[in-house]
Amino acid sequence: MEGISPTLYINREQGMEFILDQETVQKKKWPLIHLISFPDIKDFQKEKLMERLKLIKSLKSMKPVDAIQLMRYEFYDQFLETNKQSKLTHHKEIMRETLDELESSAKRFSSIEEFVSFISEVTEKRKAMDRRRHDSENDDRVSLMTIHKSKGLEFPVVCLIGASEGNMPHNSIFDAEKMNDVFTSHAGRDKITAAMEEERRLAYVAVTRAKEELLISSPAYHRSKKAAVSRFFLSAFPKHSMSDASTRQQHPTAVTKPPSAKRTQTEIVFAWICTSDKCNAWQRIKTFEESELPSKECPLCKAPMKKGSKEVIVTA
Repeated sequence: MEGISPTLYINREQGMEFILDQETVQKKKWPLIHLISFPDIKDFQKEKLMERLKLIKSLKSMKPVDAIQLMRYEFYDQFLETNKQSKLTHHKEIMRETLDELESSAKRFSSIEEFVSFISEVTEKRKAMDRRRHDSENDDRVSLMTIHKSKGLEFPVVCLIGASEGNMPHNSIFDAEKMNDVFTSHAGRDKITAAMEEERRLAYVAVTRAKEELLISSPAYHRSKKAAVSRFFLSAFPKHSMSDASTRQQHPTAVTKPPSAKRTQTEIVFAWICTSDKCNAWQRIKTFEESELPSKECPLCKAPMKKGSKEVIVTA
């Protein structure tokens, strides 16, 4: 209810205080209905409130993704536009991206109860992880962080995930000219050029956190849409990444080493190779048990895969 109040253009704190006060007088099955008598509420707000209650009641039997999409269509996307005076802002883009991620996550669940239960489980696990981190700062563990937070730090092995167009560089930079809240031009350059350079510097920060080994992962799909490998890495490794670009999206194990005095060479590895002419996917065979399998289905196009070999770069 606290989250819904602003979408009805009712002050969050005042709205909740009013609902809680009215609940002490008379409890309601749908406490939001108390706002119908909120001081100075306008007729159009009352109308929206009744529509919202009807919508909430209808969500119970829906699949989570359908419920989220309906809420966005009925009021939330419009609220984002109105709340920011129809101006394009970085905050608005982040909100849209968050909602897209929420939709994508919700597709895995058949009921709202199942979805909410999953969220509660993840929340509890996060709290437990936080407690363990405070109890022992020297545990052998994986540190998950943003690139900004990693500045100044180094690790033996770094896994850079989400190295795809739309994420790195972020889609928002192509609207940089319209976003005065985040992007500013520098030394006569247009905002898009300046923003692209900043994104490239951020990618450089990410890869230079690795002391010994760097793994770069680019997903085949980002927020349910097909995604290309980040231009930053295709331009940095044109000899090796272009021919396997689609492969690295499907089986994100593009492994490189940070610049050093070590000598690089290639070696032949045993691999599953997709037999489809339209798919370049391949996957390294790492175990004896896997090498004994007669066949395997391609995880991307579902065509059969055959055993073969691939040349990969290693550091001597």
